[in-house]
Amino acid sequence: METLSLKRKRVVTVKEPTPVKAKAVIDKAARVDAPVQSDGPMDFAGALLALKRGARVARTGWNGKGMFLFLVPGSVFHVSRAPLLGIYPRGREIRYRPHIDMVAADGSVGTWVASQSDLLEADWVTVPGDGAEVEAA
Repeated sequence: METLSLKRKRVVTVKEPTPVKAKAVIDKAARVDAPVQSDGPMDFAGALLALKRGARVARTGWNGKGMFLFLVPGSVFHVSRAPLLGIYPRGREIRYRPHIDMVAADGSVGTWVASQSDLLEADWVTVPGDGAEVEAA
């Protein structure tokens, strides 16, 4: 424990942080074989596990019809066309990192980044289907 004196003669005591077994907590949360709630809304942790298992997920709070997320697995490929051909030499091996994409209401696909609301809401659901029903508006 450390005591600090500030300008106005106020004393503040700073406690040493309690060690947390962060790795164990993270490992448990990241288990792909953990059960996923499928009979109703879930939080983002459940949605992320569902994505890792190959499911599509969406929030009931989203306004766009037909919007959902899916996980794009990582891959390795060799550069053969633009735009990467303008950055790397032809044939260069590239590791494409896994990421989450979204199918928007108009049927277009793009990368997705979670908002604070997305992370904190518990209105996530799995979306059935194989994507054949997705059509551009």
